[in-house]
Amino acid sequence: MDVTIHVYAGLKDYFKPQITLDIIDKSTVKDLFLQMTALRPESKNTLDCCKAVVQKEFVNEDYILSQGEEILLFPPSSGG
Repeated sequence: MDVTIHVYAGLKDYFKPQITLDIIDKSTVKDLFLQMTALRPESKNTLDCCKAVVQKEFVNEDYILSQGEEILLFPPSSGG
């Protein structure tokens, strides 16, 4: 199944701002992070501390993704 991922801040160093990935049914956010890490191993440290948003709600790593969902990934950031 396909999901669309929007990445922000430091994740743009590793991925395009918007990507579509084909993931297996009943994948969790954690599974998605593992698949993204497999694509770009150097992104692991950043992905490990990202927050995920689905349907305008923060979700944990156990959240089960559905076909066509959009996931927003926010790494920690600082600044003013």
